[in-house]
Amino acid sequence: MSLKVKCTSCSTSDEENAEYKWNLMKYDPVTKTETTLTGWENWLETETTEQKFVVKANSFIGLSYYMLTVRMNVSDESWSEMRMILETTAPPYDGHCFVYNVSNSVVELEMRSWKDEGFRKQKNVELDWKEQISYRIFQEDTRTKEKSLVYQGFERHIKGLYFNYGYAENNWMINIYAEVLDVFGDFITCYIAPIKMLSPMRDISLDSFLANSQEFVETAIAESNAGLVSMSLETTISTSNREELPKTGLLDQLVESPETWSSIGSSVTFDSLFQELTPSDQNSTSQEMLKEGMQNMTVLLKTSTNSLNLDSTVLQRQMAFCAGSSMEKKQLVTLEAMGTALDATDDVINFFINTSERALFPVYEDYLSTSEAILRSVDNMLNIFIPKLSPDIPETDDVYQIADEYTSADAVNGYDGSGFSPQERALFVSMSVAKYNEILNSSLDMANQTVPNVQRSIVELGTVLKEITFRKQFEVEVTRPGLKTSMERVPVDREIDRKNLKIKFDSPKRDEDEYLQVTQYSKTPFIWDSESKNIQSPTVHIVLGNRSSLPSVKTKFSTSGSVAKKQVALAFLDDSADYSSQTFNYKIWWKNPSDALVFNIETDLSNVTSFSHVVYAKKDGIPTTLDYEWTKIITQIDWVDGGASCLIPANFCSKPCLMYFAVHVTSIPTSHHRRRRRSVINSTQTYNGTQSNNSTQSFNSTHSYNSTESNNSTHSYNSTQSFNSTQSNNSARTVNYNVSGWTTGCRVWDGVKWDKTSCQLSSETNYKETVCECPNPPGDNFATSFFVPPNSIDFSTVFDKFDIIGNGAVFGTVIAIVVLYVIGLLVARRFDRKDREKWKLFYMSDNLKTDKYVYLVTVYTGLSRNSGTKSNISFVIAGQLKDTGIRRLTNGDDKGFETGSVCTYVMTAQQCLGDLTYLNIWHDNSGKGGDASWNLVKMVVEDAHTGKRYVFFCNRWLSLDSYDSYIQCTVPVASPESLQTFNFNFTENTRENVTDSHLWLSVIFRPERSTFSRCERLSCCASLLFLTMISNAMFYGKDEAVEQIRIGPIKFALSSIYISFIGVILTFPVILAITMIFKKSKWQDEINDRDKENVDSFKTHKKEIKCRLPPRCLYAAYIIVALSIVVSGFFVILYSMEWGKEKSEEWLKTFFLSLLESLLVVDPIKVLAMAVFVSIIAKQSLDDSLYETTKLLEQSQDRAVAFARDTNDYSFYGAPFSEETLENMKRKRLQELRMKRIFAELLLYVCFLVVLYFISYNNRDFNSFQMRRHLSSHLLHSPTKNSSFHTLRYDKVKSTDHFYDWLLNTCIPFVFPLTMYNGQALNAFERQYTNDQTNYRLGPVRLRQLRAKQTECYIPLILDAICYADYNIVSEDDRSDCQSWGLPSCDVSKTRWSSKAWQFTSAAEIWGVPTMGFQGTYGGGGYIADLGIHRMFAKAIVDELFSNKWIDRQTRAVFVEFTQYNSNTNLFTFVSLMAEFPQTGGVLTTAHVYPLRVYQHVGSFGIFIFLCEIVLIVCAIVFFIYFIVQIVKHKKEFFRDNWRIFDLLILVLTIFGISMYLTRMLFTSWTITKFNEQKLKFVNFGHIALWDEVLNAFLSFLVFLSTLRVLRVLNYSRNITHLAGVLSNARRNLLGCFFMFALIFLAYAGVGFLLFGSQLETYKNLFVSITTIVNSLVGRNSLHGLIRACPVIAEFYYFTFVMFVIWIVMTMMSATLNRSIQEVRNKLERREQLYDVDDLLRDFLKDFWHNINFKLHNISKDSYALKRTMTSVTSGDVSLVLQELDDSSCNDEE
Repeated sequence: MSLKVKCTSCSTSDEENAEYKWNLMKYDPVTKTETTLTGWENWLETETTEQKFVVKANSFIGLSYYMLTVRMNVSDESWSEMRMILETTAPPYDGHCFVYNVSNSVVELEMRSWKDEGFRKQKNVELDWKEQISYRIFQEDTRTKEKSLVYQGFERHIKGLYFNYGYAENNWMINIYAEVLDVFGDFITCYIAPIKMLSPMRDISLDSFLANSQEFVETAIAESNAGLVSMSLETTISTSNREELPKTGLLDQLVESPETWSSIGSSVTFDSLFQELTPSDQNSTSQEMLKEGMQNMTVLLKTSTNSLNLDSTVLQRQMAFCAGSSMEKKQLVTLEAMGTALDATDDVINFFINTSERALFPVYEDYLSTSEAILRSVDNMLNIFIPKLSPDIPETDDVYQIADEYTSADAVNGYDGSGFSPQERALFVSMSVAKYNEILNSSLDMANQTVPNVQRSIVELGTVLKEITFRKQFEVEVTRPGLKTSMERVPVDREIDRKNLKIKFDSPKRDEDEYLQVTQYSKTPFIWDSESKNIQSPTVHIVLGNRSSLPSVKTKFSTSGSVAKKQVALAFLDDSADYSSQTFNYKIWWKNPSDALVFNIETDLSNVTSFSHVVYAKKDGIPTTLDYEWTKIITQIDWVDGGASCLIPANFCSKPCLMYFAVHVTSIPTSHHRRRRRSVINSTQTYNGTQSNNSTQSFNSTHSYNSTESNNSTHSYNSTQSFNSTQSNNSARTVNYNVSGWTTGCRVWDGVKWDKTSCQLSSETNYKETVCECPNPPGDNFATSFFVPPNSIDFSTVFDKFDIIGNGAVFGTVIAIVVLYVIGLLVARRFDRKDREKWKLFYMSDNLKTDKYVYLVTVYTGLSRNSGTKSNISFVIAGQLKDTGIRRLTNGDDKGFETGSVCTYVMTAQQCLGDLTYLNIWHDNSGKGGDASWNLVKMVVEDAHTGKRYVFFCNRWLSLDSYDSYIQCTVPVASPESLQTFNFNFTENTRENVTDSHLWLSVIFRPERSTFSRCERLSCCASLLFLTMISNAMFYGKDEAVEQIRIGPIKFALSSIYISFIGVILTFPVILAITMIFKKSKWQDEINDRDKENVDSFKTHKKEIKCRLPPRCLYAAYIIVALSIVVSGFFVILYSMEWGKEKSEEWLKTFFLSLLESLLVVDPIKVLAMAVFVSIIAKQSLDDSLYETTKLLEQSQDRAVAFARDTNDYSFYGAPFSEETLENMKRKRLQELRMKRIFAELLLYVCFLVVLYFISYNNRDFNSFQMRRHLSSHLLHSPTKNSSFHTLRYDKVKSTDHFYDWLLNTCIPFVFPLTMYNGQALNAFERQYTNDQTNYRLGPVRLRQLRAKQTECYIPLILDAICYADYNIVSEDDRSDCQSWGLPSCDVSKTRWSSKAWQFTSAAEIWGVPTMGFQGTYGGGGYIADLGIHRMFAKAIVDELFSNKWIDRQTRAVFVEFTQYNSNTNLFTFVSLMAEFPQTGGVLTTAHVYPLRVYQHVGSFGIFIFLCEIVLIVCAIVFFIYFIVQIVKHKKEFFRDNWRIFDLLILVLTIFGISMYLTRMLFTSWTITKFNEQKLKFVNFGHIALWDEVLNAFLSFLVFLSTLRVLRVLNYSRNITHLAGVLSNARRNLLGCFFMFALIFLAYAGVGFLLFGSQLETYKNLFVSITTIVNSLVGRNSLHGLIRACPVIAEFYYFTFVMFVIWIVMTMMSATLNRSIQEVRNKLERREQLYDVDDLLRDFLKDFWHNINFKLHNISKDSYALKRTMTSVTSGDVSLVLQELDDSSCNDEE
């Protein structure tokens, strides 16, 4: 019973806010008194304070009175009350039910002695038997417990009842019972004893039973007996459904459970499953008869509903039940029967609606049971034509695409190789998908027509449910296993709860409630949309009142119990006073990126306040705190019942991807809990992108503590580790988490397809429900896609990622730089000490004690290579008054001038020279090698007395290294105007900045008298390196997300260049500050020591250093350097451990880019910019400086030992050489340089050859032969011993049956192994290797056939015949057949596995290349059969090909192709075995085994080869430019030099070789990319093998010619010249001899072919005959074969061959060479011998030996001073003395 209070004078808001109180009491109508009723509240289904009052069934006592009181209070006014007296009746009583008779499946029942009080208020036995009583008879199915109504009527003796027969397990007993009803519908159940009911077909045949039943139903229809019709229909249909049908095949079982496809083979073997899944040709006659009979029953059912008057709910229920039963057995239902049954159900619904509209007192139970029967019919119908949908169903039935999907899934699940391999599983799944698609396609048309009618029928049924709801005033729900519908009158502005579904409309409130019908389909009925397979939630159909469209709605679908959860346990120290953290990882396969991804963690509620949680996410890689793409801070409001969900929006991945999550769990100390609760934020922070290193906002915003985030994801967040020694005594606390993930999306059916955009996933979605928000939805059917992908947990602890051995690239780099810095400091310190000696003031060794005037001479040597010299330098400086005479530019130590040196000398003279005018300077070219020449930049002479400065700007080389060079030059003094020009100032400033401002070069070329030492400069460089490291690491993002540039083994993104520039910009200010501190901070003692012997110490006015810093700032500078090295290095190491090995190595490339940018870009730009600025703004000025001349003279005189200069001493004073002497010196020097260049060219060319050898021989691994021999012993060639115990080898294949025998018994067992050599079964991983278990099979084995076309021809002997033309690529056979060749009809069952082998495939589709054979050249296409997956599958394909005569008379060649990879040697091996079937019959076999190295740059040696390749390319570019310049310069003369043409040929071959290499690399990249996309499908490596062979051919010719080219360099050797001269001298005679030899040789080859070609293989054609003759010349003759073939002619043939060819011709050639040798030797004896390479090498070895064993003894300074003293004079003009000595020396021959 249900009641509802309605206030007619109240508004809707008043009713909602009203208070209600219900009360129920016993009532005595006689005394009109009320008594308390105990426990009546337990009778209710509602609360006593609700607006509704609903009492459970069978709660009231019959024939009783009750007083129901309800009180109502509206708007805090007084309570109003209403009373109602309830009177109950009693069901029938005192009766019995029993079986009266059972005969031939017909049952008679008797209902005896039933009584009822009727409308009277008390029972009266004498009168009650007269009241009207009705009966209902039911049968309960003992298996399903489903109750079917058999009869309803008023007869007490019921005859002609038909029941369904019982089950054998119950001894054929059936359960029946009766409901005895009074006039009010109140009933009592009467159970009847079980009876035995046998099958009606036990005595008759199936066709007779169906015929009799059909006749009986037709008779009942004719009699308009609806009850008998329904009873007979139900009996016939149920009996048909229970007939035993043929057993469902395993394939049909798989189709019904697609969720098991991915794990198929876990408990069975491949062979058994393959046999069981092979489709059979069984046909069941009985099944066809039953199907036809079921079709007839549905027609009769439709006839009944159309012609009979079903005016009661009982008849309607019976007919609906019959319709449902007819749709119960899927194997017996046709599409026509389904449509007929649906039409019958529609008729029943119409009758039902009419009945409900006319009924005055409808019985709720009757209406509900009839609705259930109608819904049962619809549910069974949907189950038949709607297959089971699952996102696990692949998109295609292609075996290889399915295998790729399973391979990806196995990578996520951590597949261990047990069971079937992905490809083996894919085979069976492919069969299941094909069968599934067949069923689905047959159901699509029916679904399109039926589903709209089904929904319309359910909506029409809602009309009846609306009437029941109106009368009962509460929700009415009709439920079936796959379908349920409910009706309720609800306010539209409230949330409606339907158990697993919640609905909330966004609609304005109305005065009256509206009817809401919600229908839920367990399987979506809209199967024609491909998106339907992703629908995992019930499909919900919503009808709201009479609205044509729904308002905005929010739906909540329950997900509880649908998600598999993983458990993770973390251990923390209990009651720790410090913050500590740990991390666990989770990965999930995001199969459908158009759906959102939900990541959920669950834990105990106590952990929510004790721990903070941050989630990081990243696709295709483990995220860290530094490298992630998405993050979320989980706050208090995110936790719902101990669970928190993170929602990643749809399309985060552009394609299916592997998503990684990292959860950082941080424990909060107990003392901080309260403060933490106060600081909890109420918003969720989500970041997209990569977070920088110094990111602390995610934690500081949530917690009250501030801490810098650690680089390692498993480190603690403060300076101490999570578990330190002070906490070792604390107990551990374990925190448990349940982790799960799934994808979900909202869908709405718009009438055509599932719309993904109209409904959006709400942020309220959590692990319990999926929430969808649909503003103005385009339809009224809603669903969600819910998919739980494969997942796994990867738990890591604090230092798990700290792997120095596996990830030591960055760590090693940091340590290496630190070690090099320490070593560099020691070396730089040593050079700093030497700089003091080098920068001190020098005194010329020829200064005299009598000199009175002082000049300071500063000499600037160039910075170019070998600019310094050790030759003896002399000069003359001329002034307006006098000149200096010849002076030596030395202080007596003969150390010479180093490159870039600046040396200042004190030169004294007898008197002032006046204003200087020019400088004449030269040297004697006495230095060894590069120390002979000198690059003089300028010489500055200062008058120490006047301070005037003179500049002699030379800037030239003084050498004899070219025809137009000289070792002497005269330089005029530079005018003040020339010193102010931009060119002069730019040159000077550039030199100064290169040696000072360029941080790296200044360590080597420290400028003169700079206070910035080398140690300080090196420290700045080290600091720059480490600061560059850390800045790059901070900004280093996810380069793999963008397109990367790959050059050989090196790959980098364009963002790396940007990051490197950012790093340089950030480090520049810091390095500049450190540099300024070093420059401006010096200790005074150090400055004094440095200036003690410096020229500045003699100045009268010294410059003060501006802006000097305190000396102690040096400590600060070194501390900054040390901190930058230690801190940066530490964090960089942590970064690298966080990134992992691959990303760390990628980052190193970015770091080195920054280093190169600093070295080659930033510093040079800085140098040039400063030089330009200073040259323009600040002009050079010659500041006059005054010196303490007296002090300088004293120092000079103290060092001088002579009083006059002995200019006759030519060993000391070298006058300029004469022209003839210079020419002789220059010629000798040029010859020496020429030989050195030739020798250097030889060395460089040898290096070039070494590089070329490395590159060429890298393509021919020494393991290639072993690989070829290994395959040969297993497949190709029979063993020499015990060959009878081995299977047939390829070289023994001589016929077609041999070929099939070899395939089945040799090739397939080798390529598809099943067991080890000891019989142990191989797992799925091991089965992907070949039989040797060392070579991995890449894809399947492929058979490829080439065929000739069939033609008609006329043959005189047999007239018209069928002929087969010779094979030709252009005219090959390319027709396609379905089975066998040329059959008019096809039997698909005979080519179940090999159907594609009869279809032609062009070469372009498979990247095929032509192949040469014995009988012709064959194309790259053909008829292809892939044998991959498994041995049994491969044998099944070969058996089909054999039985259908795949190889026939048109077959010209069959290729067996496969590729394997050996990871131990990094070798791919492409095997192509060709079997030719010539027109003459038989088989010609050819084996092509191509070992090739696809991955060229693997390991350290691979990197070395890559560098060699770069060197070769650079050399080719340089030579190309050189030859272009030479051709333009010399034009035709260039091509007259044979060696130049030879070099040009080498260059052309090199360019072609590089082109071939790049082509091979391009094809390799394409092939590997294609293989990675479909790893289990055959990918043709044949074109790579072809290009590899072509490249090796070019490399071989290039190596040959390049090796010969060494002769050009060696041509400058006398021995090599003699040999070349011999050949050149005898070229004419040798040509004649060779011509004679060629004639005789070809004559004998032709005669041999004609005489023996038909009998001997060694002479079968002209080319082979030539080869045989050549073998005879080297002693490998075949005389025995000749004699056996033709004894007489063979002996004469061989004797004359030896006589003419070997004795006569070869002797003439030897004599010619002997004569030429003698002639060349005589000519060379008369020729002058020049300096050649032999002399150069001899001198080099001699000098080298001399330097090792001896020391050069220099003249000591003391002996040299004594010599000068002996030539001194006491008075007079020194110049006159020198002149006299010069004159006297002219007469001396010495």
